[in-house]
Amino acid sequence: MVLALLICSSVLFDLIFGDPRITIHPIRIIGSIVTRAEQFIRAKGSGFPLKTQGLLCWMIVIGVVNSILILCHLVIRQLPEILQFVFYVFLFYFAIALKDLILHSKAVNLALTVNDLEKARNALSMLVSRDTSQMDTAQICKGCIESIAENFVDGIFAPIFWFLAGGSIFYLLGWDQNLGALLSGYTFKSISTMDSMLGYKNDRYRYFGWYAAKADDLANYIPARIGAGLLLLTGFFMGLGTKKTFAIYFRDNRKSSSPNSGHPEAAVAALLDIRIGGKAVYHGKEVDNPIFCIEGREPNPEDITRVNKLSVGATLFFTVLILIMGFWGSR
Repeated sequence: MVLALLICSSVLFDLIFGDPRITIHPIRIIGSIVTRAEQFIRAKGSGFPLKTQGLLCWMIVIGVVNSILILCHLVIRQLPEILQFVFYVFLFYFAIALKDLILHSKAVNLALTVNDLEKARNALSMLVSRDTSQMDTAQICKGCIESIAENFVDGIFAPIFWFLAGGSIFYLLGWDQNLGALLSGYTFKSISTMDSMLGYKNDRYRYFGWYAAKADDLANYIPARIGAGLLLLTGFFMGLGTKKTFAIYFRDNRKSSSPNSGHPEAAVAALLDIRIGGKAVYHGKEVDNPIFCIEGREPNPEDITRVNKLSVGATLFFTVLILIMGFWGSR
């Protein structure tokens, strides 16, 4: 029950306060560790193949992050129980990014409602890696909705899932579930951070970042599918979707070259009956991305609001399920 309360409290903290803009932030610290590990390996391990260098970098980051977490856990365990709870809540809270995603997408939506395309393009560039400089309203809406769908899994559902999974496994083994949750959740956040920093298909990272990218695919494999199912279920409770929704989802969820991103994108497109995906420009090159729900309509700014509500609803729904499971397990 304690783990369930920790997770639920961290979600509420994020919804109320958003991501804190502080220097001593666990995710920023992980980013710094990744940078230093890459510099060290490239300087000292230049005799190894680039893939091997990337693997060594990956192992160093995971090892250092987990060592820091174990030390933090040992210190926290010396505190009174109420302070232990507070510290764990904050550590969980730093790993979730729901409100920030909503705020960034709202900035895009607000600019579109006043027909300020330049401002909307700039706001969208904070969410996506594609070139936004020539986008029209429909393209901006597509990019924003796709980003919300992908980030729902990567930045919200997956961290919660891995906190719950790690804590539950440690509990079943008779070990400290809070430590298990921290190690599992922050291992995922480390993997995700490394993918965002090293997982590029350019000359510098094509081989060095290969393991980082593959590890992220593996870490998101289960959350992407469960998260898409959660979006679909929440959408039906919210009155979205039709009889064709599941058929469209199962038809389209494997279209993406990524093994995971297609699942939440297909779920959102099917629920709202909107056509997303298609051509986009990345670093000056036009790419033909798969189209989800090709029979759907063009998205509009109101759909951004709908997807935000869907993301919040799915997160709260999952949180309630965790509370119910925690209560049931403590009986």
